[in-house]
Amino acid sequence: EALLSRLSELLLGPVADKLPRVRNLAIVPDGALQTLPFAALPLPGGTGGSTGVPLVASHVTVVLPSPSTLDALRRREAGRTGKPDKLIALIVDPVFDPHDERLARQPSLDPVSGLSGLPRLKQTAKEADRILSFVPEGQGKAIEGFDAVPEVIADPDLRRYRYLHFGTHGIVDTKHPELSGIVLSQLTPDGRPRDGDGILRSYDVYNHDLPVDLVSLSTCRSAAGPQIRREGPITMTRSFFYAGASRVLGTLWEVSDGPAAELTAAFYEGILRQGKRPAEALRDAQDAMRSKGRPPH
Repeated sequence: EALLSRLSELLLGPVADKLPRVRNLAIVPDGALQTLPFAALPLPGGTGGSTGVPLVASHVTVVLPSPSTLDALRRREAGRTGKPDKLIALIVDPVFDPHDERLARQPSLDPVSGLSGLPRLKQTAKEADRILSFVPEGQGKAIEGFDAVPEVIADPDLRRYRYLHFGTHGIVDTKHPELSGIVLSQLTPDGRPRDGDGILRSYDVYNHDLPVDLVSLSTCRSAAGPQIRREGPITMTRSFFYAGASRVLGTLWEVSDGPAAELTAAFYEGILRQGKRPAEALRDAQDAMRSKGRPPH
């Protein structure tokens, strides 16, 4: 707590007198600050008697690579033709565990990627069902199980959706960030390894056109990656920006599937049912979980 308070005084202290007058904050961090969750910082002294309360309780925060990025993203979104006619596609609950109950038989070989020890994330399927309950029939779909494969990123049908969500495991390669990725199905229904390693790599995403309003990555450390001088962190979130997404929601550290599913469902309920902007919906979902005290991190 002492460290957080010190960080707050250093980073937010110079604008403490201005914070009570604004609701939205656009943050352009640099270097190691790009790994800091600003919403968790306590409000500094001199902010209307609210010292110690985290920023998320009172402010909506978004992170930008540069001040000009916001204008560029808005112009890109406004200039698009052929707006999406559906709401959300969710890619969840892939098959990578050789002991998965959905397999017709146990595989004789481990998946070629060597990631066979990853546990199944059943909560992501339940998360998808809840999110789909927020949209009219035909406006959303879940791509799950054996259908949740890297090749789905090339499906033109994804361009028809405003929101794209991934709920699975993620990997980060700090030496070769282009090899970071999202782990999708590695096995066929009969238990054989699929062609390739079942991972949607960062460089795969760069090569596709995904002009969606929002991509949410409920995978471990999807917003983490090595820092490149003058370039910032090279992450999975960055690759989706390059592919055309106007907004990307990622994670800075490892997350467990239970709390992640609860947060994600609340986030999309705010967007799809209550009509909130994504940044506002995220703030409300985070603050609701903070108020409940589960989990503190």
